[in-house]
This record gives sequence, structure tokens and C-alpha cells, in this order.
Amino acid sequence: MLLLAGAASIPVGLLLPAHWGWENSWIENLQVLILLLGFSCAAMLLRRSPGRRDRLLWLGIAPVWLLVAARELSWGAVFAEPLAFTAEGPQFSSNTLWFKPYVYGLAGAALGTCAGLLAAARLDRVIGQMLRHGAFPWAEALVVLLAAMGSSLAEGHLGWDANALGDQAQVLEELLELVGYMALVLAQARVAWSLRSTAQEDVRSGRGTRK
Repeated sequence: MLLLAGAASIPVGLLLPAHWGWENSWIENLQVLILLLGFSCAAMLLRRSPGRRDRLLWLGIAPVWLLVAARELSWGAVFAEPLAFTAEGPQFSSNTLWFKPYVYGLAGAALGTCAGLLAAARLDRVIGQMLRHGAFPWAEALVVLLAAMGSSLAEGHLGWDANALGDQAQVLEELLELVGYMALVLAQARVAWSLRSTAQEDVRSGRGTRK
């Protein structure tokens, strides 16, 4: 369904009003809601996970959702008055924020901490376990990859001239990002399902839960 949604984003993005692709539009706001949903699910899984490694895993994943959501909100700049209003909609810049000089340092430190937590949780073992059980989210990963490539093309990257799409390029970019974020939420759900299934198998076999 997500692959179909991604494919449908191309003709739909060319037909929707151009202002739906602006900053602070309903599409971008829905993206933030999806990202916050991903964070909420990760936080819930962190709270409910019985094993230490699983808790470390979700503790390493949860902040990433918040970082991506903050980036979509220009680190909070979208809550201020726009600097200008052009044919491409309201223009915001994180450069106006007093804490902008610290953003990338703090974000880098947060990502580094998350990477350390995921290493401690043995993410490599989790991936290997999913591969062995045929539970790896291949379809979701494919949707994320295609959505990222499509949104990059709509932004004028990867050698594509986005001017060919006119004002609709922004709409297409935002729609594809929305589909990509939805795929990430489903991929996370697949990981949670795999961990739960493995834990249940361990209990039935007498090995207990992951420590």
C-alpha cells in the first residue's frame, strides 16, 4: 500500500494546490505528527520492554524521531513570524534562533549517544535475527529509499532540474517525505513485532527473556 501511495504521489502532487507544499502547510504538519507518533511508539516500547538490551535499543531509537521532527520544524523557526513571503510560500530560517550555534553540536552529540546505545543493544544481532526469521522490513526499507530518492529529485538534487515541475515540485517533495516517514513507523513496528516473537519463543523454549 505504501508503494502504491508513493507511486500515486507523483500524479497527485502535480494536481494538488501548490501552497499545500509550503512550510507550515498541512502536509508538513502531518509529517511532524507521524514523526511524533514514531517517537511515542518507541517511548512506549522502551517502557514496556522487559530486557535490558531491548530497553537500550528503544532508548537509542526514540531521540532520533525527535531530531528528525525538529529538523522538519527548522529547529523551531517555523513557530516564529516568517522572514518573507514569496511565490514559494513563507520563508523561515533557523539562523534567527538564539540557540542556532549549538543546534548541530547538540544534535551530533545526541546522535553519537544513540549510536552508542544501539551498539550496546547489539543492533547487529537484532538485524541478524530478523534476517534469519524472514522478518526484516524489506518492503518498508524499499519505500523509504524510493521516497528519499524521489524527494531529492523534487528538490533538484541528483542531477535533476526541479524547475521542470514548477511550483508542484514542493508538493511532490513533501508528499514523498510523508510516505517515507510512514514507512519508517511501520518498519519500527516490524522490529518490535520481531523482538516480541523472539521473546515468546525464548519463554516457550525455557531460555527466558533477553537480558
